[in-house]
Amino acid sequence: MALAGVEANGIQIDVQYLDGAIADVGARIQRLEGQFRDHAYWTEWKKLYGTNANLGSREQLGKLLFSHMGLANERTTASGKLAVDAVALEQCQHPFARNYIKLENLKKLQSTYLLGVRREVAPSGLLHVFYNLHRTLTYRSSSEAPNFQNIPIRDPEMAKWIRRAFVPRCNRQLLELDFKGIEVGVAACYNLDPQLISYVKDKSTDMHRDTAAELFMLPETAIPKNVRQAVKGSFVFAQFYGDWYVACTKSLWADIEKLGLKTADGVCLYEHLARHGVRERGECRDSTTATGGTFEAHVKSVEKKFWKKRFKVYDRWREQFYSDYLKNGGFATHTGFYITGLYGRNNVTNYPIQGSAFHCLLWCLIRLGRQLRQRRMQSLIVGQIHDSMVLDVVPAELDEVVGMVQEIVRSLLKEWRWIIVPLEIEMELAPVGGSWFDKKEFKI
Repeated sequence: MALAGVEANGIQIDVQYLDGAIADVGARIQRLEGQFRDHAYWTEWKKLYGTNANLGSREQLGKLLFSHMGLANERTTASGKLAVDAVALEQCQHPFARNYIKLENLKKLQSTYLLGVRREVAPSGLLHVFYNLHRTLTYRSSSEAPNFQNIPIRDPEMAKWIRRAFVPRCNRQLLELDFKGIEVGVAACYNLDPQLISYVKDKSTDMHRDTAAELFMLPETAIPKNVRQAVKGSFVFAQFYGDWYVACTKSLWADIEKLGLKTADGVCLYEHLARHGVRERGECRDSTTATGGTFEAHVKSVEKKFWKKRFKVYDRWREQFYSDYLKNGGFATHTGFYITGLYGRNNVTNYPIQGSAFHCLLWCLIRLGRQLRQRRMQSLIVGQIHDSMVLDVVPAELDEVVGMVQEIVRSLLKEWRWIIVPLEIEMELAPVGGSWFDKKEFKI
Protein backbone atom coordinates (compact mmCIF):
# COMPACT_ATOMS: atom_id res chain seq x y z
CA MET A 1 0.00 0.00 0.00
CA ALA A 2 2.88 2.34 0.78
CA LEU A 3 4.42 1.79 -2.66
CA ALA A 4 1.00 2.19 -4.27
CA GLY A 5 0.94 5.62 -2.65
CA VAL A 6 4.33 6.44 -4.15
CA GLU A 7 3.04 5.35 -7.57
CA ALA A 8 -0.04 7.52 -7.22
CA ASN A 9 1.99 10.56 -6.11
CA GLY A 10 4.17 10.44 -9.23
CA ILE A 11 7.27 12.48 -9.93
CA GLN A 12 7.14 15.65 -12.03
CA ILE A 13 8.79 15.64 -15.45
CA ASP A 14 10.00 18.74 -17.27
CA VAL A 15 8.37 17.75 -20.55
CA GLN A 16 9.68 20.76 -22.47
CA TYR A 17 13.26 19.96 -21.47
CA LEU A 18 12.75 16.24 -22.18
CA ASP A 19 11.41 16.87 -25.70
CA GLY A 20 14.35 19.17 -26.39
CA ALA A 21 16.82 16.57 -25.08
CA ILE A 22 15.29 13.89 -27.30
CA ALA A 23 15.72 16.14 -30.35
CA ASP A 24 19.27 17.16 -29.40
CA VAL A 25 20.46 13.61 -28.78
CA GLY A 26 18.78 12.44 -31.99
CA ALA A 27 20.68 15.09 -33.95
CA ARG A 28 23.96 14.03 -32.32
CA ILE A 29 23.31 10.41 -33.28
CA GLN A 30 22.68 11.39 -36.88
CA ARG A 31 25.87 13.46 -37.06
CA LEU A 32 27.97 10.69 -35.53
CA GLU A 33 26.48 8.05 -37.83
CA GLY A 34 27.30 10.30 -40.77
CA GLN A 35 30.91 10.53 -39.61
CA PHE A 36 31.07 6.74 -39.36
CA ARG A 37 29.78 6.29 -42.90
CA ASP A 38 32.45 8.72 -44.17
CA HIS A 39 35.24 6.83 -42.37
CA ALA A 40 37.64 4.54 -44.24
CA TYR A 41 36.84 1.73 -41.82
CA TRP A 42 33.20 1.78 -42.94
CA THR A 43 34.41 1.22 -46.50
CA GLU A 44 36.29 -1.86 -45.29
CA TRP A 45 33.24 -2.92 -43.30
CA LYS A 46 31.08 -2.84 -46.47
CA LYS A 47 33.71 -4.81 -48.39
CA LEU A 48 33.46 -7.54 -45.76
CA TYR A 49 29.66 -7.70 -45.47
CA GLY A 50 28.27 -5.97 -48.56
CA THR A 51 24.56 -5.20 -48.28
CA ASN A 52 24.47 -7.03 -44.93
CA ALA A 53 26.79 -4.47 -43.33
CA ASN A 54 25.09 -3.36 -40.13
CA LEU A 55 26.49 -0.52 -38.05
CA GLY A 56 24.67 -1.92 -35.03
CA SER A 57 26.31 -5.36 -35.18
CA ARG A 58 28.97 -5.90 -32.51
CA GLU A 59 29.95 -9.21 -34.12
CA GLN A 60 30.69 -7.49 -37.45
CA LEU A 61 32.56 -4.72 -35.66
CA GLY A 62 34.72 -7.23 -33.81
CA LYS A 63 35.69 -9.06 -36.98
CA LEU A 64 36.48 -5.77 -38.70
CA LEU A 65 38.64 -4.33 -35.92
CA PHE A 66 40.34 -7.39 -34.45
CA SER A 67 40.46 -9.90 -37.31
CA HIS A 68 40.53 -7.80 -40.48
CA MET A 69 42.30 -4.64 -39.26
CA GLY A 70 44.49 -6.43 -36.71
CA LEU A 71 43.84 -4.25 -33.66
CA ALA A 72 44.92 -5.80 -30.35
CA ASN A 73 42.31 -7.37 -28.07
CA GLU A 74 43.13 -9.46 -24.98
CA ARG A 75 39.54 -9.80 -23.76
CA THR A 76 37.55 -12.95 -24.43
CA THR A 77 34.04 -14.12 -23.66
CA ALA A 78 33.21 -17.19 -21.56
CA SER A 79 33.06 -19.23 -24.78
CA GLY A 80 36.57 -18.12 -25.78
CA LYS A 81 35.57 -15.67 -28.53
CA LEU A 82 37.08 -12.20 -28.73
CA ALA A 83 35.02 -9.78 -26.64
CA VAL A 84 33.56 -6.70 -28.31
CA ASP A 85 32.27 -5.02 -25.16
CA ALA A 86 32.92 -1.42 -24.12
CA VAL A 87 36.08 -2.33 -22.21
CA ALA A 88 37.59 -4.16 -25.20
CA LEU A 89 36.79 -1.24 -27.50
CA GLU A 90 38.30 1.22 -25.02
CA GLN A 91 41.46 -0.83 -24.68
CA CYS A 92 42.16 -1.03 -28.40
CA GLN A 93 42.78 2.75 -28.26
CA HIS A 94 41.46 3.57 -31.70
CA PRO A 95 39.27 6.64 -32.41
CA PHE A 96 36.86 4.56 -34.52
CA ALA A 97 36.25 2.15 -31.63
CA ARG A 98 35.88 4.88 -29.04
CA ASN A 99 33.46 6.85 -31.19
CA TYR A 100 31.49 3.64 -31.64
CA ILE A 101 31.10 3.41 -27.85
CA LYS A 102 29.97 7.03 -27.81
CA LEU A 103 27.41 6.32 -30.53
CA GLU A 104 26.07 3.25 -28.71
CA ASN A 105 25.77 5.20 -25.46
CA LEU A 106 23.83 7.95 -27.21
CA LYS A 107 21.47 5.40 -28.75
CA LYS A 108 20.87 3.80 -25.35
CA LEU A 109 20.33 7.20 -23.77
CA GLN A 110 17.81 8.04 -26.49
CA SER A 111 15.82 4.79 -26.65
CA THR A 112 16.00 3.39 -23.11
CA TYR A 113 16.00 6.51 -20.99
CA LEU A 114 14.76 9.66 -22.76
CA LEU A 115 12.11 8.02 -24.93
CA GLY A 116 11.44 5.41 -22.26
CA VAL A 117 10.45 8.15 -19.81
CA ARG A 118 8.63 10.25 -22.40
CA ARG A 119 6.33 7.36 -23.37
CA GLU A 120 5.11 7.02 -19.78
CA VAL A 121 4.50 10.69 -18.86
CA ALA A 122 0.84 11.40 -18.10
CA PRO A 123 -0.92 14.48 -19.56
CA SER A 124 -0.46 16.10 -16.14
CA GLY A 125 3.32 15.96 -16.61
CA LEU A 126 3.65 13.36 -13.84
CA LEU A 127 5.44 10.03 -14.21
CA HIS A 128 3.70 7.25 -12.28
CA VAL A 129 6.29 4.49 -11.99
CA PHE A 130 5.07 0.96 -11.15
CA TYR A 131 6.79 -0.73 -8.19
CA ASN A 132 6.70 -4.50 -7.78
CA LEU A 133 7.32 -6.68 -4.72
CA HIS A 134 6.65 -10.07 -6.29
CA ARG A 135 9.18 -10.39 -9.10
CA THR A 136 12.60 -10.26 -7.45
CA LEU A 137 13.88 -13.41 -5.74
CA THR A 138 16.08 -11.35 -3.40
CA TYR A 139 12.95 -9.79 -1.80
CA ARG A 140 13.98 -6.40 -3.11
CA SER A 141 11.55 -4.36 -5.17
CA SER A 142 11.64 -3.77 -8.91
CA SER A 143 10.15 -1.00 -11.03
CA GLU A 144 8.85 -0.61 -14.57
CA ALA A 145 7.22 1.80 -17.02
CA PRO A 146 9.96 3.01 -16.85
CA ASN A 147 12.60 1.30 -14.69
CA PHE A 148 13.17 4.15 -12.23
CA GLN A 149 15.74 2.09 -10.35
CA ASN A 150 18.02 1.98 -13.39
CA ILE A 151 18.31 5.70 -14.21
CA PRO A 152 22.06 6.31 -14.84
CA ILE A 153 24.15 7.91 -12.10
CA ARG A 154 27.70 6.52 -12.53
CA ASP A 155 28.03 7.80 -16.11
CA PRO A 156 28.02 11.59 -15.53
CA GLU A 157 27.19 12.46 -19.15
CA MET A 158 24.16 10.17 -19.33
CA ALA A 159 23.08 11.16 -15.82
CA LYS A 160 23.12 14.83 -16.79
CA TRP A 161 20.90 14.28 -19.82
CA ILE A 162 18.20 12.18 -18.17
CA ARG A 163 18.18 13.28 -14.53
CA ARG A 164 17.58 16.90 -15.53
CA ALA A 165 14.14 15.81 -16.72
CA PHE A 166 13.09 14.90 -13.15
CA VAL A 167 12.00 18.02 -11.28
CA PRO A 168 9.90 18.90 -8.22
CA ARG A 169 6.44 20.38 -8.28
CA CYS A 170 6.24 24.17 -8.35
CA ASN A 171 8.38 25.90 -5.69
CA ARG A 172 9.50 22.63 -4.13
CA GLN A 173 12.73 20.64 -3.77
CA LEU A 174 13.77 17.07 -4.49
CA LEU A 175 15.32 15.34 -1.48
CA GLU A 176 16.98 11.92 -1.78
CA LEU A 177 17.46 9.80 1.34
CA ASP A 178 20.06 7.08 0.86
CA PHE A 179 20.81 4.31 3.35
CA LYS A 180 24.57 4.49 2.90
CA GLY A 181 26.35 1.14 2.76
CA ILE A 182 23.32 -0.65 4.16
CA GLU A 183 24.07 -3.98 2.47
CA VAL A 184 27.52 -4.08 4.07
CA GLY A 185 25.97 -3.27 7.45
CA VAL A 186 23.29 -5.93 7.04
CA ALA A 187 25.93 -8.45 5.94
CA ALA A 188 27.73 -7.80 9.24
CA CYS A 189 24.47 -8.50 11.08
CA TYR A 190 24.31 -11.93 9.44
CA ASN A 191 27.93 -13.07 9.59
CA LEU A 192 28.95 -11.28 12.82
CA ASP A 193 32.48 -10.83 11.50
CA PRO A 194 34.26 -8.64 14.10
CA GLN A 195 36.51 -7.03 11.48
CA LEU A 196 33.56 -6.11 9.25
CA ILE A 197 31.60 -4.81 12.26
CA SER A 198 34.60 -2.70 13.25
CA TYR A 199 34.83 -1.23 9.76
CA VAL A 200 31.13 -0.31 9.82
CA LYS A 201 31.20 1.19 13.31
CA ASP A 202 34.58 2.96 13.28
CA LYS A 203 34.49 5.84 10.81
CA SER A 204 38.24 6.33 11.06
CA THR A 205 38.68 3.01 9.23
CA ASP A 206 37.98 2.32 5.57
CA MET A 207 38.06 -1.18 4.08
CA HIS A 208 37.98 0.18 0.50
CA ARG A 209 41.01 2.37 1.20
CA ASP A 210 42.91 -0.46 2.90
CA THR A 211 42.18 -2.87 0.06
CA ALA A 212 43.15 -0.29 -2.56
CA ALA A 213 46.49 0.16 -0.79
CA GLU A 214 47.15 -3.57 -1.06
CA LEU A 215 45.97 -4.00 -4.63
CA PHE A 216 47.93 -1.07 -6.05
CA MET A 217 50.84 -1.05 -3.57
CA LEU A 218 50.10 2.45 -2.37
CA PRO A 219 50.37 4.06 1.08
CA GLU A 220 47.02 4.07 2.91
CA THR A 221 47.35 7.80 3.48
CA ALA A 222 47.54 8.59 -0.26
CA ILE A 223 44.68 6.80 -2.00
CA PRO A 224 42.99 9.01 -4.64
CA LYS A 225 39.18 9.05 -4.49
CA ASN A 226 38.70 7.51 -7.94
CA VAL A 227 41.12 4.67 -7.09
CA ARG A 228 39.17 3.93 -3.90
CA GLN A 229 35.88 3.97 -5.84
CA ALA A 230 37.24 1.60 -8.48
CA VAL A 231 38.41 -0.87 -5.84
CA LYS A 232 35.10 -0.56 -3.97
CA GLY A 233 33.11 -1.66 -7.02
CA SER A 234 35.53 -3.89 -8.91
CA PHE A 235 36.96 -5.79 -5.95
CA VAL A 236 35.42 -5.32 -2.48
CA PHE A 237 31.73 -5.45 -3.42
CA ALA A 238 32.48 -7.90 -6.23
CA GLN A 239 34.08 -10.25 -3.69
CA PHE A 240 31.21 -9.83 -1.24
CA TYR A 241 28.76 -10.77 -3.99
CA GLY A 242 30.75 -13.89 -4.86
CA ASP A 243 33.13 -12.89 -7.67
CA TRP A 244 36.72 -14.12 -7.80
CA TYR A 245 40.19 -12.87 -8.58
CA VAL A 246 40.14 -13.56 -12.35
CA ALA A 247 37.12 -11.32 -12.98
CA CYS A 248 38.36 -8.73 -10.48
CA THR A 249 41.75 -8.62 -12.21
CA LYS A 250 40.14 -7.93 -15.59
CA SER A 251 37.93 -5.18 -14.15
CA LEU A 252 40.66 -3.45 -12.15
CA TRP A 253 43.20 -3.56 -15.00
CA ALA A 254 40.63 -2.06 -17.38
CA ASP A 255 39.65 0.58 -14.78
CA ILE A 256 43.19 1.97 -14.79
CA GLU A 257 42.80 3.14 -18.39
CA LYS A 258 39.05 3.67 -18.47
CA LEU A 259 39.01 5.85 -15.34
CA GLY A 260 42.49 7.30 -15.75
CA LEU A 261 43.67 5.95 -12.39
CA LYS A 262 46.86 7.52 -11.08
CA THR A 263 48.81 7.76 -7.85
CA ALA A 264 48.41 10.83 -5.65
CA ASP A 265 51.45 12.39 -7.36
CA GLY A 266 50.10 11.79 -10.87
CA VAL A 267 51.80 8.57 -11.97
CA CYS A 268 49.66 6.21 -14.06
CA LEU A 269 48.97 3.04 -12.08
CA TYR A 270 50.29 0.90 -14.95
CA GLU A 271 53.67 2.62 -14.56
CA HIS A 272 53.44 2.53 -10.77
CA LEU A 273 52.77 -1.23 -10.76
CA ALA A 274 55.62 -1.79 -13.22
CA ARG A 275 57.99 -0.08 -10.77
CA HIS A 276 56.92 -2.74 -8.27
CA GLY A 277 57.56 -5.61 -10.68
CA VAL A 278 54.00 -6.00 -12.05
CA ARG A 279 54.17 -5.29 -15.77
CA GLU A 280 51.46 -7.52 -17.22
CA ARG A 281 47.83 -8.25 -16.45
CA GLY A 282 48.09 -12.01 -16.85
CA GLU A 283 46.08 -14.39 -19.04
CA CYS A 284 43.02 -14.35 -16.74
CA ARG A 285 41.62 -17.61 -18.05
CA ASP A 286 39.72 -20.03 -15.88
CA SER A 287 41.82 -22.98 -16.96
CA THR A 288 45.24 -21.48 -16.24
CA THR A 289 47.15 -20.73 -13.08
CA ALA A 290 48.06 -17.11 -12.40
CA THR A 291 51.65 -16.53 -13.53
CA GLY A 292 54.00 -15.05 -10.96
CA GLY A 293 54.82 -11.38 -11.45
CA THR A 294 51.50 -10.59 -13.12
CA PHE A 295 48.71 -8.41 -11.77
CA GLU A 296 46.51 -11.51 -11.81
CA ALA A 297 48.84 -13.32 -9.39
CA HIS A 298 48.98 -10.24 -7.16
CA VAL A 299 45.18 -9.88 -7.07
CA LYS A 300 44.92 -13.58 -6.25
CA SER A 301 47.18 -13.10 -3.23
CA VAL A 302 45.17 -10.06 -2.09
CA GLU A 303 41.96 -12.09 -2.44
CA LYS A 304 43.41 -14.85 -0.25
CA LYS A 305 44.35 -12.36 2.46
CA PHE A 306 40.95 -10.64 2.11
CA TRP A 307 39.03 -13.82 3.00
CA LYS A 308 41.46 -15.91 5.03
CA LYS A 309 42.80 -13.15 7.27
CA ARG A 310 40.75 -9.94 7.15
CA PHE A 311 37.24 -11.38 6.88
CA LYS A 312 37.82 -14.97 7.95
CA VAL A 313 34.63 -15.09 10.07
CA TYR A 314 32.59 -13.85 7.09
CA ASP A 315 34.26 -16.52 4.96
CA ARG A 316 33.36 -19.29 7.42
CA TRP A 317 29.77 -17.98 7.63
CA ARG A 318 29.41 -18.20 3.84
CA GLU A 319 30.49 -21.83 3.87
CA GLN A 320 28.28 -22.78 6.83
CA PHE A 321 25.22 -20.87 5.56
CA TYR A 322 25.42 -22.60 2.20
CA SER A 323 26.01 -25.98 3.83
CA ASP A 324 22.91 -25.50 6.00
CA TYR A 325 20.89 -24.57 2.89
CA LEU A 326 21.93 -27.80 1.14
CA LYS A 327 20.90 -29.75 4.23
CA ASN A 328 17.58 -27.97 4.86
CA GLY A 329 16.48 -26.96 1.35
CA GLY A 330 15.99 -23.31 2.28
CA PHE A 331 17.20 -20.41 4.42
CA ALA A 332 15.63 -17.75 6.63
CA THR A 333 16.06 -13.99 6.53
CA HIS A 334 16.24 -11.76 9.60
CA THR A 335 13.09 -10.00 8.42
CA GLY A 336 10.91 -13.10 8.72
CA PHE A 337 10.94 -14.76 5.31
CA TYR A 338 11.96 -18.31 4.44
CA ILE A 339 13.36 -18.87 0.95
CA THR A 340 13.22 -22.26 -0.70
CA GLY A 341 14.20 -23.42 -4.16
CA LEU A 342 17.26 -24.34 -6.17
CA TYR A 343 19.95 -21.64 -5.94
CA GLY A 344 23.67 -21.32 -6.50
CA ARG A 345 26.13 -20.64 -3.69
CA ASN A 346 26.35 -16.88 -4.33
CA ASN A 347 22.58 -16.46 -4.44
CA VAL A 348 22.13 -18.26 -1.14
CA THR A 349 24.52 -15.93 0.68
CA ASN A 350 23.44 -12.77 -1.15
CA TYR A 351 19.64 -12.99 -1.16
CA PRO A 352 19.05 -12.63 2.58
CA ILE A 353 21.43 -9.67 2.78
CA GLN A 354 19.95 -7.80 -0.18
CA GLY A 355 16.38 -8.56 0.86
CA SER A 356 16.87 -7.53 4.48
CA ALA A 357 18.64 -4.33 3.44
CA PHE A 358 15.68 -3.39 1.24
CA HIS A 359 13.25 -4.22 4.04
CA CYS A 360 15.03 -1.68 6.27
CA LEU A 361 14.32 0.97 3.67
CA LEU A 362 10.76 -0.24 3.14
CA TRP A 363 10.06 -0.27 6.91
CA CYS A 364 11.11 3.41 7.04
CA LEU A 365 9.26 4.34 3.83
CA ILE A 366 5.99 2.91 5.17
CA ARG A 367 6.24 4.87 8.41
CA LEU A 368 7.38 8.09 6.75
CA GLY A 369 4.45 8.00 4.33
CA ARG A 370 2.05 7.35 7.19
CA GLN A 371 3.38 10.27 9.24
CA LEU A 372 3.25 12.64 6.27
CA ARG A 373 -0.44 11.81 5.87
CA GLN A 374 -1.23 11.98 9.58
CA ARG A 375 0.35 15.41 9.89
CA ARG A 376 -1.41 16.55 6.71
CA MET A 377 1.87 17.67 5.21
CA GLN A 378 2.22 18.53 1.54
CA SER A 379 5.60 16.87 1.05
CA LEU A 380 5.39 13.55 -0.83
CA ILE A 381 7.43 10.41 -1.40
CA VAL A 382 7.74 10.25 -5.20
CA GLY A 383 10.35 7.58 -5.91
CA GLN A 384 12.02 4.49 -4.51
CA ILE A 385 15.35 2.96 -5.48
CA HIS A 386 16.78 -0.15 -3.83
CA ASP A 387 18.44 1.61 -0.90
CA SER A 388 17.01 5.10 -1.20
CA MET A 389 13.81 7.10 -1.59
CA VAL A 390 13.12 10.39 -3.35
CA LEU A 391 10.87 13.05 -1.82
CA ASP A 392 9.16 16.12 -3.29
CA VAL A 393 9.49 18.49 -0.33
CA VAL A 394 7.89 21.81 0.50
CA PRO A 395 10.83 23.97 1.70
CA ALA A 396 8.95 25.08 4.84
CA GLU A 397 8.55 21.39 5.81
CA LEU A 398 12.15 20.33 5.12
CA ASP A 399 13.44 20.41 8.71
CA GLU A 400 10.37 18.57 9.99
CA VAL A 401 10.68 15.89 7.30
CA VAL A 402 14.36 15.31 8.08
CA GLY A 403 13.60 15.12 11.80
CA MET A 404 10.86 12.55 11.14
CA VAL A 405 13.27 10.42 9.10
CA GLN A 406 15.90 10.46 11.82
CA GLU A 407 13.36 9.44 14.46
CA ILE A 408 12.01 6.65 12.26
CA VAL A 409 15.51 5.21 11.77
CA ARG A 410 16.10 5.27 15.54
CA SER A 411 12.78 3.41 15.96
CA LEU A 412 13.90 0.81 13.41
CA LEU A 413 17.04 0.09 15.43
CA LYS A 414 14.92 -0.43 18.54
CA GLU A 415 12.32 -2.56 16.76
CA TRP A 416 14.71 -4.90 14.94
CA ARG A 417 17.16 -6.07 17.59
CA TRP A 418 19.16 -8.05 15.05
CA ILE A 419 20.57 -4.78 13.67
CA ILE A 420 23.82 -4.49 15.64
CA VAL A 421 25.55 -1.77 13.60
CA PRO A 422 24.55 1.88 13.04
CA LEU A 423 22.46 2.70 9.98
CA GLU A 424 23.42 5.92 8.23
CA ILE A 425 21.28 8.02 5.95
CA GLU A 426 22.94 10.32 3.43
CA MET A 427 20.79 13.21 2.28
CA GLU A 428 21.10 15.04 -1.03
CA LEU A 429 18.98 18.10 -1.74
CA ALA A 430 18.31 19.97 -4.98
CA PRO A 431 17.66 23.73 -4.89
CA VAL A 432 14.09 24.99 -5.16
CA GLY A 433 12.94 24.20 -8.70
CA GLY A 434 16.20 22.33 -9.40
CA SER A 435 16.35 18.93 -11.07
CA TRP A 436 17.32 15.55 -9.70
CA PHE A 437 20.71 16.05 -11.34
CA ASP A 438 21.27 19.25 -9.32
CA LYS A 439 21.12 17.60 -5.88
CA LYS A 440 24.01 18.18 -3.50
CA GLU A 441 24.97 16.71 -0.15
CA PHE A 442 22.74 18.11 2.59
CA LYS A 443 23.45 18.11 6.31
CA ILE A 444 21.55 19.71 9.17
